Amino acid sequence: MSVVQRWDIVEKRRQIIAPSRAKFDAEQDARVMSAFDFSFAKAEETATVTVPSLIVVGRQDSVSGYLDGVDLMRRFPRATLAVLDAAGHALAWERPEVFHSLIRDWLDRI
Repeated sequence: MSVVQRWDIVEKRRQIIAPSRAKFDAEQDARVMSAFDFSFAKAEETATVTVPSLIVVGRQDSVSGYLDGVDLMRRFPRATLAVLDAAGHALAWERPEVFHSLIRDWLDRI
């Protein structure tokens, strides 16, 4: 569910997300989820990323939260971190102007 409730977002969900539900494979999903590691502990073992990076998170993201994005900043010293208020997991749909502006800025820096 989106944090921002607008007809254009409802329509996008209807056109893009709803049709995929018919193709959902619960058994495959269970296999993937059982092997997926949600722990960010392994991130401590990886190298620092020193190229321009962009981390965009929605402040009201009820799926993955926003604090993991903040934690990533230690490993991305040249990153821009944007925590968008009034945005959740669908932040590109909920705050498209801000999202696109951030993407354009990042593309200019790489």
